[in-house]
Amino acid sequence: GKGLCYLFEAFKLVIKERPNCYLVLAGDGNFKEIIELARSISSHISYLGFIAFSDLLALYHESTIGVIPSLKEECSYIALEMLHCGLPVVASSVGGLKEIFTHNKEALLVETTKDSEYSFNEIPKIKQMVRYMEELLTNEQIRMQFSNNARKKAMSEFSSDIMINKYLKLINKPAKTL
Repeated sequence: GKGLCYLFEAFKLVIKERPNCYLVLAGDGNFKEIIELARSISSHISYLGFIAFSDLLALYHESTIGVIPSLKEECSYIALEMLHCGLPVVASSVGGLKEIFTHNKEALLVETTKDSEYSFNEIPKIKQMVRYMEELLTNEQIRMQFSNNARKKAMSEFSSDIMINKYLKLINKPAKTL
């Protein structure tokens, strides 16, 4: 569901043009399967596993871009963390990701295409993901613009006070009768 196989496929194409690029993965998961999927590009990938939140925030600040290739997301903590850190993002245009990010403002949203072979029925368009990753990696002006936009959006729409108030308003809303 996290779409890592599509990220690896896209990243293989990115490092052909930019051999000094590195992918850093943080979080728990089935690393045996992930390592097997990325065997051909393993010298360009670091697997950190679970790391403390403070280290994760430092990682976001050190990164050039963030990539969220998920096939399904509701309310993505990773997306919100990246937004608050001002990290320019390439993300799949699915579920909560397309509600958090605005295409061409804080992120570049990768369209999906139908594929009934997979349980989620949609997969990200790999060539578009590659193009968007390369665009953000090579264009510092766009990265700075996205970074500024992300921080503004995080504070205006996703601060803890705003989210608490929206949630309280939602749960206190009178139920509609059928």
